[in-house]
Amino acid sequence: MAPFLRQKMFQESESDYLELFKPDSPWSKTAQHTQVFLTNGGLILRESDATLQAVFADLKRRHIALAIAAGLLSGKGPDGRTQECGVGVEGFSAPGSLDALAKRIQKNGGELAYVVMDEPLWYGHHFSGKNACKWSMEKVAQDIVPRFEALRARFPSVHIGDVEPAGVPQPADWLQEITQWTEVYRRVVGENLSFSHCDYAAGGSAQHDDQPCPENYPITLIGKAVFTGWYYPF
Repeated sequence: MAPFLRQKMFQESESDYLELFKPDSPWSKTAQHTQVFLTNGGLILRESDATLQAVFADLKRRHIALAIAAGLLSGKGPDGRTQECGVGVEGFSAPGSLDALAKRIQKNGGELAYVVMDEPLWYGHHFSGKNACKWSMEKVAQDIVPRFEALRARFPSVHIGDVEPAGVPQPADWLQEITQWTEVYRRVVGENLSFSHCDYAAGGSAQHDDQPCPENYPITLIGKAVFTGWYYPF
């Protein structure tokens, strides 16, 4: 297992975040033990080309792989064009947004090593709020395929994995469903998930929740702070 560093999810104010990517940044000792840097699309889409070039160059200099968290679900209907559901729902992204993200990384010299899907099983299959899809596991996996293929076309070596919530009260067989989902994904997409994460809300505990994380799943605490945790490629 290799440690990773994750960006603050909601960048609401000015910060010294971009100072991380300067040669004299004071996290050099931590950087030596960091193998993957995980960020969301905000950094990639918001910053200038010059800033992105500096970020990607610094990660390469430090021998740290780039990862992004992204929604790979589209919410498209059977015709692949009509929006069926998923608007404004976590785990889904607007048409063209993921491609724009990949293009900016490629244009500015970045090498995307990992994509962490944002809870596609939970939000594509179980979520019941506004614009919910309530799809079967098979349909969730089928919806991922076009974006999976588009990412691989730009970054042939990219590893694509999943993060799903744990410690949820319902459904009672949720952990079994996660296991079933990994099999459905493999069958539909044509390969195994490269890795899986089990997420707990800040304050949650893998040791004290009624539904612990599945065995051998790494744990990530969720909160409005810089993340630290374990990345688990296999």
